[in-house]
Amino acid sequence: MEYLKPLLSPLYWFNTTATPFLPLIDKMVLILLYGLLIAGIGCAVYAKYGKKMEKYLKRLLRRYASALTTAGAIGLLLYAFTWQRVPILSMRFFFVLWFVLFAYWIGTIVRFQIKELPARRKLREEQIAREKWLPKKK
Repeated sequence: MEYLKPLLSPLYWFNTTATPFLPLIDKMVLILLYGLLIAGIGCAVYAKYGKKMEKYLKRLLRRYASALTTAGAIGLLLYAFTWQRVPILSMRFFFVLWFVLFAYWIGTIVRFQIKELPARRKLREEQIAREKWLPKKK
């Protein structure tokens, strides 16, 4: 419980010369950020070179790829600022802001995946079924 006291202090979040993380947390944050970056690159490669994928699935994978890659790169930049103890840019508040924006971005992608994607697929299937009976150009 003693370790959680600083989290309630505004000085911890807005200190212009933030100290680096504890060694264990430092390694965990670094692994997480590299993981985000590698996952984003993996999604982008799979979306580009994947075999026989629907157009909608490729677009969804590209959205995930851009979110993960951007979050990983910006997170690593913030991590470097903290590690180098750059004044102002190493404030812990930027990590909170980074996390909130990343969560919002992923939330919009998940909302697209759950709500809009099935509706678009259904509309496309209806369009194909209707055009099946229309005369085709020669």
